[in-house]
Order: sequence, then C-alpha cells, then structure tokens
Amino acid sequence: MSREAQIAVIEEARQSIINTLNMRFNRLIASLGAIDGTDGQTTDNHTDGSKYETTADDYIVPITANPIIFIGKKPVAVVLGDVTKDAKSWREVLTTVLEHCNQDPLYHERLMELRGRIAGNFRIFLSDKPDGMSKAVKIDDALYVEVHHGAQAMMYTLVSKILSAIQYDCSNISVIMKSGYSKRH
Repeated sequence: MSREAQIAVIEEARQSIINTLNMRFNRLIASLGAIDGTDGQTTDNHTDGSKYETTADDYIVPITANPIIFIGKKPVAVVLGDVTKDAKSWREVLTTVLEHCNQDPLYHERLMELRGRIAGNFRIFLSDKPDGMSKAVKIDDALYVEVHHGAQAMMYTLVSKILSAIQYDCSNISVIMKSGYSKRH
C-alpha cells in the first residue's frame, strides 16, 4: 500500500472517530436538559424534519470507508453535511445520496451522462429507463438506479464508480449505523 493510500485510510479513521465523538457529545449535552425515560435512546429531531432513534452505541462511518465494513450492518440515517436523513436500509442510503447529489444542476447533468455506462457484474447500475434492471428506483425523470445489490456492492459502486466519476465531494457524507447488528451472526 502506498504512503498516500495509508494516509487516506488513517484520515478516514480519524473522521469516523470525530463524527462518533461529536454525536455522543451532542447527545450528552442534550441529555443534561431533561431525562426522557427512553433507556439510553434519544430521538434526534433535525431542522430537515427527519427523526431517527439512536443509542449511545451507534456509530458514524464515512461513506468513503472500505465498503466491506457495511456488510451485515444496519443503517439508521445518512449525514449529508449539516443535514441528516432517515435511511433504514442500504437501498435508502444509496437513493438518498443520489437524490441529494441530483439536486445540484451540475451533478444532475453529470449523472445523466453516466446512464448506461456504470455496470455491475450483470446489470447496468444507472439507466434512463427501468428496463433490464431487477429492482429499479427512480431518482429523477429518465434516471434510475439498480438497488438489487448487497451493501458492499452498492456502497462501492456509489462511491468508486458514480460519485468519483462525477467528481462529487463525498467527504461530508457519513452513515449512522446500529452497533452490534449483523445478519451473519
């Protein structure tokens, strides 16, 4: 592994730790005001209207982390800069990030140019129509994404093949995940 790659991995770990600490300190500060009787759970309300329940053991992982970390984990929400949106599945994480990205006209145009050019092992990942996709989700008019993949494949394709290709800065995108959840265990 090159020195630059090692530094990138260290920086990802640093950002994950910072995000987790920020979330836990924010929860601690909020708990000083009142005891809500939720046995350590809090319902975080955000200015964007989203609500999700977190526990002290939930953790935040940058979307740029090695996608193998997402296998068997359960997402709770996606953090897009200062905005947090509910995402109870990897499908919702994928579509939420793409919808957020698609709101910017520059990136919308770049996503449209990628249609039909990003493929998985057997299917097109982005397309102008749902035909030929196992589970297509509409992101916009004439923009569909294939969501019939596992967490690792979806996050790898999202970051490495889509966001990277359109030069989207995903350094402020993270996923809040449930601690201890694993379908494999």
